[in-house]
Amino acid sequence: MPEDVAVAKIQSVLHLLPLAQRITMKYLSGFLARVCKASEINKMTPSNIAIVFAPNLLKPAGNDLAIQMEDSACSNKLM
Repeated sequence: MPEDVAVAKIQSVLHLLPLAQRITMKYLSGFLARVCKASEINKMTPSNIAIVFAPNLLKPAGNDLAIQMEDSACSNKLM
């Protein structure tokens, strides 16, 4: 999928979130972008941030660990 199409889809999904969650995601995205800019010091590259945050932000419904493991690669890529 072309990057511009993927970005448009993500934006459309984010607009479905309630206002409070959208504001939180905007703040968190900005904060994580600042963390990435200091990756030479803190070792938090975009990939490392995805590994840490994706399982918490993009957790599938339910508590099925197998599904969470299957979804982890897609979640990390999305982050």
